[in-house]
Amino acid sequence: MVPPEILGLVQGEGEGKQAWRFRFVLSDGRRYEERLEGTTLEAWLSAHIRAFETFGGVPPTIELVAAPNDLDEDCLERAWADLIEHYAASPREPGPNGLLPLPVRPYAIPVWKAARLHPDCHVTFAGAYYSAPYRLIGRRLVIRGTEEHVDLYDRDQPVVRHARALRRGERRSVADHYPTPVLARMLPAPRRIRHDARRLGPSITRLVDTILHERPVEGLRGAQGIVHLARRYGILRVEEACLWALKAGQYSYRAVRYALKKGAGHDSNRSA
Repeated sequence: MVPPEILGLVQGEGEGKQAWRFRFVLSDGRRYEERLEGTTLEAWLSAHIRAFETFGGVPPTIELVAAPNDLDEDCLERAWADLIEHYAASPREPGPNGLLPLPVRPYAIPVWKAARLHPDCHVTFAGAYYSAPYRLIGRRLVIRGTEEHVDLYDRDQPVVRHARALRRGERRSVADHYPTPVLARMLPAPRRIRHDARRLGPSITRLVDTILHERPVEGLRGAQGIVHLARRYGILRVEEACLWALKAGQYSYRAVRYALKKGAGHDSNRSA
């Protein structure tokens, strides 16, 4: 006689630095087991899917007992819940084997990543930028990426869904995620960047101040990048590049990078 409800236990143990023994054990004794060559989140989730397909169904109740230790804990919890939610999404009656039928739509494993929300109210994912409310600045958010959408979570709470960016460098932003301009200028990050710029040189200071005055939130990464360029190229070269950018009316990080690569600011000062 088949039990009215079968419990599934997700177990496992490490087998050296790069391997994991995955086990899915049902309360009636049936089990699925495989050796994972890599302890990535995708490999671990894929093992679940193969277990369900081997059993020909999904237990009505599933408990997580163990998972690879080197997986990011925040991503692990959200990703596992996402997988289970997919297989339990539609109400279905258990079959003769005591398991719920597999859903019609197969589960496509998303890309999972954790990242802190930058002071410009964006996280970086696959080379593009996605906004979240400024109250979460500095918080570690979990990112769920598919071909169509990018979802952001604060712990287990959904924050926002964005359409997936079409190209690298693209920004997907919601205006309500930004602080007001007055509040933005009072936040620690702009004040810190201005302070660092003043210690480098007058042209660097003027350019950084201009960027942060015009774009107090969106310009944070660019202003921060200009300050960081001094570590790579030296203060004098960056000061010359910023002076060139100011004279050219190009108030951006890209303009300074262009001047440094082409020697624009340095050449103009030598010719003068």
